[in-house]
Amino acid sequence: MSGTKLIYAVEMLHYLPLFIAHERELSAELEIALAPRPSGDKSAIESLMSTNTKDANVHFCVCDPMMVSLEGAYSALGGDEPVVIGQLVGKVPFWAVDHTADGFCDEEYFGKFSQIVAYPEPNTGFILGKLVYAPFEHSRKDSLHFRPEKPIDADLDLYLKGTDSTVVIEADILKIRKFTENSRNKVVFSFARNPKYKNFCFTAVLSHKSFLRTASGQAQARRLLGALTRATDLIYTYRDLALNHAISRFQPQGYTTEIINGALGDLITEDVFSRSPIVSRDGWHKSGYVRRQIETKFDFPSFRRFVDNRIAAAEFSTYLRGKVAGERYLFADLSRLLASLRKTATPLVFAALYLLPGFLVKLPPDLPSVIWNPWIIFHFLVITFVVTLYCLRARISYWTKRDPTKWLEWGLGIFAACTIAELGILTELIKSLGRE
Repeated sequence: MSGTKLIYAVEMLHYLPLFIAHERELSAELEIALAPRPSGDKSAIESLMSTNTKDANVHFCVCDPMMVSLEGAYSALGGDEPVVIGQLVGKVPFWAVDHTADGFCDEEYFGKFSQIVAYPEPNTGFILGKLVYAPFEHSRKDSLHFRPEKPIDADLDLYLKGTDSTVVIEADILKIRKFTENSRNKVVFSFARNPKYKNFCFTAVLSHKSFLRTASGQAQARRLLGALTRATDLIYTYRDLALNHAISRFQPQGYTTEIINGALGDLITEDVFSRSPIVSRDGWHKSGYVRRQIETKFDFPSFRRFVDNRIAAAEFSTYLRGKVAGERYLFADLSRLLASLRKTATPLVFAALYLLPGFLVKLPPDLPSVIWNPWIIFHFLVITFVVTLYCLRARISYWTKRDPTKWLEWGLGIFAACTIAELGILTELIKSLGRE
């Protein structure tokens, strides 16, 4: 990776896999740097897609891909596009901090505060703050105020002082630990523990497509994702080693060993770091859905277009093979095997549905006449509708403002109706062919 540079959005502990991977394996090949001020996701991806000379060697970035317009990041010069190639964090590492309230697990309790403080746009903290504020925006507009004005690097004590009923939504677990241990404040809500955000694409590794078309670019991406996978494994299996890396990184910034140890323990307990670098389709759709709830004009980022899991899947398999001996590997990688079977089985199931009449009745030799049988036509229309609904389920969820990870719930009634219609169609088809 000689001469290659990676830009990351923020200097926080949930980026620890990146810092460990760089320190242990990549420091001689890869330069990493914090995104230019004001830092954040938008600044990181702008550096990645920049055509300026100073950014010529930036071929990777780490940020939240949903906080930028991936389509808008298209480069007119060369027709380049960003692409997500892996994932570091698959939950929402945000917590709400207050000094008077008791802990709660239901977002409706945010209504008991007088102020909700969050990061400014365009940041995930703004989206989460607006999301928990939205139910009270009209009913309590004079008594509950949303203040998206806390800079990412600002301390919490600037906003949590006195006896005001204020809650701050914060992602920096080190700041939270330091603040709560030195004051009477406490964490009152964890987004990471909320089932609503358990599958999320929060922090991802991005590159650009033109770079990945080259053999050198693919090789560098493999080494980066392999190192990140091993770094994450180290965090979960060798916590003391991970803690040493965290201390060397964050102690110079004014955090004690005790603070860093406690914060790292919180992230491990919350299972914040992605155990697999493979980007989950459901997590991707859920992340976009959450943003679209607040920004209705946010354009749905196509998983097929902007995510390429091939390198991450290959590196994860290599990692598993190294961890598990011989014949046991198949069972260790069962999730990937099932995903592969699902990809293969889905088109086979659809093909079987289309050909279902041929399995149920003996078709006459004059097939062209059968094709124009009205019940055959109705059968093809119903199956095509079901296939279209399944293939476009994510976009339909966006259009109807429904949770895309719960498509089975909202689609169950439609599929049931289609099943009943199909049974009626097949019954009439059998009767019509029997008369013929």
